[in-house]
Amino acid sequence: MGLSIFVWSCICVCWMVDGFSFEVRPMTESCFYEVAGNGHNIAVTFQVTAGGFLDIDLIMKDPIGKVIYNGKGESDGRYSFIANMNGTYSFCFSNYMSTVTIKQVELKVVVKNPVTVKKDIASEDELPPLINSLKKLENYMAILQDDYDYLKMREHAHRNTNESTHDRVVYWSIFEIFILMLMSVCQIIFLRRFFQSPLRPY
Repeated sequence: MGLSIFVWSCICVCWMVDGFSFEVRPMTESCFYEVAGNGHNIAVTFQVTAGGFLDIDLIMKDPIGKVIYNGKGESDGRYSFIANMNGTYSFCFSNYMSTVTIKQVELKVVVKNPVTVKKDIASEDELPPLINSLKKLENYMAILQDDYDYLKMREHAHRNTNESTHDRVVYWSIFEIFILMLMSVCQIIFLRRFFQSPLRPY
């Protein structure tokens, strides 16, 4: 009974997941915060899905303001690190490189609590194989989840790019039709005036 409770407690590890989409206006910065404890694993996945060249600046800081990561002009990214202290970690996306373009960003932050093992649940000989298997399964599931979220963000960005390209092709086609019609009308008017012009006596 105690061993089964341990198994379920390891499988149902506490995860704090926050995935959402937001806009970063030109010449502004948007910051988000997550509370984590010492030893917690923090995973950050983001994707710029619309706006300009799909680039943005990202800076991550620990609770005392020390820079953990500083990226410039990135379209997407997946980063993971271990929290070195208790407190609030910040993730700031800046769009200072743009003066008129709004950037659309999808962000997911996962804070994973460390696994705690109670020594009085089972004997030392019974626990190691089970713990190793659970940790491997947990890591595989986390990798699969991160890959799925990353591919979903990439698909969203590619879909926006395709839709934008399609709209530009349609607008250009309409513009070409308008130019052709205008040229045809001008040619007709020119030819009519040419043939309707009075004959000059010699």
